[in-house]
Amino acid sequence: FSYWIRRDEDIIFGDILTAMIIPLIMPFEASMTSKEGLEQFRAAIQKLSNADGLYGRQVSKNWNVEHIVEEAEVYIHTPLKSKEPLDLIIIYAHGGGFVAGDAQCGTGLDYFNELLKRGISFRWVSVEYRLAPEHPYPAGLQDVLAATRMMLLRFPQSRFALAGVSAGACLALEAALDLNAQESQRIHSLALFFPFLEPACSTPFKKHGYRWNFGKWLQWCWKGYYNDTIRTKGVLNRPLEQFAALPPTLIATSKADPLRDDGTLLFAKLKKKQCYSY
Repeated sequence: FSYWIRRDEDIIFGDILTAMIIPLIMPFEASMTSKEGLEQFRAAIQKLSNADGLYGRQVSKNWNVEHIVEEAEVYIHTPLKSKEPLDLIIIYAHGGGFVAGDAQCGTGLDYFNELLKRGISFRWVSVEYRLAPEHPYPAGLQDVLAATRMMLLRFPQSRFALAGVSAGACLALEAALDLNAQESQRIHSLALFFPFLEPACSTPFKKHGYRWNFGKWLQWCWKGYYNDTIRTKGVLNRPLEQFAALPPTLIATSKADPLRDDGTLLFAKLKKKQCYSY
């Protein structure tokens, strides 16, 4: 995953976030607690992440997609022009604050198209996990765990990686921590992009990173995920010993990302345990 660290793109991400996502959130913020407001917000996020059917157009160029609904709902993406053997499988959880987004998201597709261009042979599995507040914790985590275990059984000879963006990065991290010892041995790496990890939303950048209090919306997402009660004992407060079994881990943040401090806190925790992260 090392190619994803691009220092020159740090501020670009922040510019996009400021210009597109925050104005998108603000009109719905007052009505997010209503079902209608939440659905409007989800539709807006879906349009942003899959503008003009980006996923459908792009996926057909490079990928064969198998939709499976068993223990979990997943989309298995296999390259149309694959180099055998496809012994690497990346299980991916989308972002959206636990309350929005879906498995057919253009963001994840961009990452994996880039890997494909670099000649890496792999499959990727996008998980359609249940969303809060209709399905609060631990529903989403259970779905990512079920999908991971389903793929471990389906591809017994493969190497695996877990990856996620924002809330999906939180789910990927918790899934990696919750796998049993035998399962964990088959997870060779973990990639967390802009991880959303800190339920109290008390870090300085969430409060002061933008003129508008972005932390207010993030806190609403956590309340929905934890069923109206912000649980202060999030994944970062798990016992340090649990993190020792994690595989090599990439944590990607950027200068203008309101979730920047979450990634920094996780890195500090892994460093204490002398885990291999960068």
